[in-house]
Amino acid sequence: MDPFHPDRIVFDVGGKRYKTTRATINVYPETLLARLVSEPNPNFQEIFIDRNGELFQYVLNFYRNQGTLHVPAQVHYSVAQELVYYGFDMTKISHDCDGPEGTFIMAYTL
Repeated sequence: MDPFHPDRIVFDVGGKRYKTTRATINVYPETLLARLVSEPNPNFQEIFIDRNGELFQYVLNFYRNQGTLHVPAQVHYSVAQELVYYGFDMTKISHDCDGPEGTFIMAYTL
């Protein structure tokens, strides 16, 4: 977190740093990340999460794109597992294969 920009959040996931805003995360208030950023952080420390830092880029983009995500087939299952870990209900996520590249579109419905 940045003392000069309190809406900015820094996650350290598996050693990789990601920056975003509190507003982006609060789009899904029922999730783990929303609960983590809702707690006061007076020292403006990074929030460390012991998960796969490479896969977190997909999780964060899921928030940024309001629950829509294009995911390569080779990481589709792993990304789905990460979304469950972070508190998304998999029964609300549709999975459709998109094109010859084997890209999956994941979409969240409220």
